[in-house]
Amino acid sequence: MEKTNLGIRENIFATLLFILGLTGFLPVLIFAVVAFVLHENDYIKKTALQSIGFLLIIAFINIILVCLNGAVNFTLQPVFNLFPFGIKGVTSEIYRNLRNLVTLIQYIGIFVLSYKAYRGKPIHIPFIDEIIEKSL
Repeated sequence: MEKTNLGIRENIFATLLFILGLTGFLPVLIFAVVAFVLHENDYIKKTALQSIGFLLIIAFINIILVCLNGAVNFTLQPVFNLFPFGIKGVTSEIYRNLRNLVTLIQYIGIFVLSYKAYRGKPIHIPFIDEIIEKSL
């Protein structure tokens, strides 16, 4: 693997792009901007876009879950008031379990993608790759 303009190998840089997804969206975004400004390599640019795209999909799923939880709580509020023994707790538990499942999928996805990037293997995320191919 070639070295980047920062002096580190390309696969390490690509791995960092995914691993930073564990800390949040902003570090990935900053690192991706560095990738686009300092590097001419298409592999690094594509990996930066894939890491941002993966995190955006996870964020979109989380937003949908939050909206569904709010809609269920709002529409079923009269039912919750009829039964004081905790039906609202059941919906909260379902919501919490779904959020935990999405977080688990995010962590597993980040580790699998970062492992592939470290090994230098091509990373294929079908939906995101179609968008990247159209934009690059």
